[in-house]
Amino acid sequence: METPAPVSRALGPLPTQVIPSGQKFSFQVEKNPVTSRILVISYEVQEKAAFRSADIKVTHPDRLVATGIILPLKGVTEITLKGSKETDRVGVIAQMYYGGTYRVYDELVPVMRLSDPLCLLPVSFYSSFEHIPA
Repeated sequence: METPAPVSRALGPLPTQVIPSGQKFSFQVEKNPVTSRILVISYEVQEKAAFRSADIKVTHPDRLVATGIILPLKGVTEITLKGSKETDRVGVIAQMYYGGTYRVYDELVPVMRLSDPLCLLPVSFYSSFEHIPA
């Protein structure tokens, strides 16, 4: 779903938050260099799911917003959203099982050109395998 974001919001990313120790999961974000579609994949590295859901938000430079949700216990571990031909902002907010909510990823994701030798690699990767005190 795409909706216009409030004009006052900047495209710049917001700070992320440190999740509690013992929570082990990661998100991989990739932007297709041909279609500009953005793929977000969640990985959990523990037997019990660490988070209940993850709200994904892609903000385009023209302030249009595409949103989706990852629900690991329902088998929804990845989502593809419409990106732009320019740099987009991708944010991930994880809802933990105990009720906490954390902004775990918020980055600008540029367009990779097919001539770029790194264009087939993930644009960015967030992981939280260790708790790092702030």
